[in-house]
Amino acid sequence: MVLRFAPSPTGLLHVGNLRTAIINWLFSKKIKEEFLLRIDDTDTTRSKKEYIDLIEEDLKWIGIQWDLTYAQSERIEYYNDAFDFLKNEKLIYQCYETDEELSIKRARQRSAGLPPVYDRSSLNISKQKQANYESEGRESYWRLKLPDESIIWKDKIYGDIKFDTKSYSDPVIVRADGRYLYTITSVVDDIYSKISNIIRGSDHITNSGIQIYLFKVLGAKPPNFFHHSLMTDVHGDPLSKRIGSLSIKGIRDRGIEPEVLLNYLTFVGAATVQNKFHEINYLKQNFDISSFGRSNVPFDERLLNDLNSNFLQEQTYEFFNKKSIVFNFSSAPSEFWETVKNNIRVFREAQDWFEIIYGKIEPIIDDPEYINLALNLIPNEDFNEFSWRVWTDSIKEKSGRKGKNLFMPLRLSITGRNFGPEMAKLLPLIGKDKIISRLNGFVS
Repeated sequence: MVLRFAPSPTGLLHVGNLRTAIINWLFSKKIKEEFLLRIDDTDTTRSKKEYIDLIEEDLKWIGIQWDLTYAQSERIEYYNDAFDFLKNEKLIYQCYETDEELSIKRARQRSAGLPPVYDRSSLNISKQKQANYESEGRESYWRLKLPDESIIWKDKIYGDIKFDTKSYSDPVIVRADGRYLYTITSVVDDIYSKISNIIRGSDHITNSGIQIYLFKVLGAKPPNFFHHSLMTDVHGDPLSKRIGSLSIKGIRDRGIEPEVLLNYLTFVGAATVQNKFHEINYLKQNFDISSFGRSNVPFDERLLNDLNSNFLQEQTYEFFNKKSIVFNFSSAPSEFWETVKNNIRVFREAQDWFEIIYGKIEPIIDDPEYINLALNLIPNEDFNEFSWRVWTDSIKEKSGRKGKNLFMPLRLSITGRNFGPEMAKLLPLIGKDKIISRLNGFVS
């Protein structure tokens, strides 16, 4: 049996999409079933190969590996077969209304205080009227005729759900341009792939009622359904593929570590609290889908940034060495990583400090007289972990300065930054000769 993630390649993958992928993947590993990546690309006007590539890249980056994959565009003949079956069984019907006509109908229904439900006016259309429409050049589309009785099922998160078919329009399953819609293609593929559990956002509950009916009329047993809470932005609004800052590509480009995002999206919205960072194997073995509730959860970028900073602080020198190869900067001693890791939010900031310590900077000297005093009081011996305290104590005694007025001019002239790691730890790494050169105003 199989679980699946089925993105449409019509835009960038965002955190809500990835959360669904993670939940399906972890659950498949927990129950020892295969994981399918299905590309729902029947929307040929908006689907792009570049988005498929980015989806796969994002999933691999977070650590998700799939056992099976295919694209819906490869399976049109199977949708044709299902369409023919539904047509022969008179479970679908042909419609000719234009978008404008449908809009007018809905407006009239609302004015009369009625729900805007399709009136099935095309269900028993005469052959003559059909011929007239076609002679006018109208293109037909097809609707699935829903049953009169309600569709009832037990959702694994929401519990008992009753789908009142009379409150909804018969869904369109084939557009006027001949394109099959998600309602039918997804069911045909789920049957073909032996999908055991469908896990997706609660915005699909209506779709699920319709698709459960389709499973049954196509002769298949519906899989289990889980509808997890939705992820929103901080204002509670739905996420969109067009929100670049919340796209996985945008998050990757900002420097968030994959382990951090994986843990965050695994635990957000679940009753289990994230109290540490877990490796993938732990998450697979201990994943508990029953801990997910119904309440929507906001995606908190500020919290994610804090988690990323905390994650870097926990990492060893071995982690630094592996990452530094990716970022193409030379090896540095373990003292370097221990000094800078508590002062960076993303790893590329370590590269900035590598350049400050081992490369060249332009010192910032706003008070030459004070810096000249500091130069004259610089300790004679090579710098060590105690040198900063000894040096600044002597400067304080001579200048009478203290606090920020004592320390900041030195930090600016030595590092070119008004923030950063402890100067006591930076001095031995930068070295006495380079510090003297910078205090003299040289780029070094």
